[in-house]
Amino acid sequence: VFAEQTAFTLELPKGFKDASGRVLRNADSFPLKVSTGAMPPLAKFAAAPFGIVERFAEPDGVAMLPVTLRNVEAALDTKSLKLEQGKGTAHTSKLRTSPPSTDANIIQWFLKVQRYDNFSVSRSQAAKDVKGPLPPSVNSDDSGYVQSRMLSLLSGKTNVKALDLPKPASNDPRPFEVVGIPLPAGFHVVEIASQKLGASLLDERYGNSRTMVVRTSALVTNLGVHFKLGRENAVAWVTTLDKGTPVANAQVQVSDCKGRALGSAKTNAQGIAN
Repeated sequence: VFAEQTAFTLELPKGFKDASGRVLRNADSFPLKVSTGAMPPLAKFAAAPFGIVERFAEPDGVAMLPVTLRNVEAALDTKSLKLEQGKGTAHTSKLRTSPPSTDANIIQWFLKVQRYDNFSVSRSQAAKDVKGPLPPSVNSDDSGYVQSRMLSLLSGKTNVKALDLPKPASNDPRPFEVVGIPLPAGFHVVEIASQKLGASLLDERYGNSRTMVVRTSALVTNLGVHFKLGRENAVAWVTTLDKGTPVANAQVQVSDCKGRALGSAKTNAQGIAN
């Protein structure tokens, strides 16, 4: 890998010939002046469409969702939706309390982010999931689909919080860096929208204001759940991620794929529920 925006001189040995003994037609062009361009814009989550963030991994106890940025806006449009089962603390800009999230709601969002990790989704599905108009089709052969990276799942939704990422020293495009997004405990959906990404990676027929969206979901927790299913019964063992010690009195619930509770129990002093 060569350094970006750097000039080089390409030289060939004197009397250079190919395998058949032929001299180059453009031999007079050498030494040849060449140069590398700037690295393309980049915004990439370390884990997508889902990742687990250890709650106490940082010394100060603030969980960080890592995202790699390069040559994108200094002030990125970043949003998050928090779903915390049973506590009703989904974030809004006014910190308003919302109804508790259920397992079904969390599973629904988890599957939705998985679906939009594909390159495209059907327009009929996108119309159900996205607030506002969809981008027009520019190709007749895929008019029934839309690129998922052009859609925001959080725009227009309630209980969505705008996040402020650490800003670079100047308003110039960000250098190549890994930025930590602080997140409290719970299940989160996070999106970053960038016009610089859109200008680089989306079809120019979508116009100069085309925007690209990258997203992931993340579970911020300090609990590790180990589950074993037998023919007649099952057992769950809950430990902490930072120390690996058993967790007593942890509420364990088993739900089906639609979020319907199939059974629940509390762990004993050894962190075991059965």
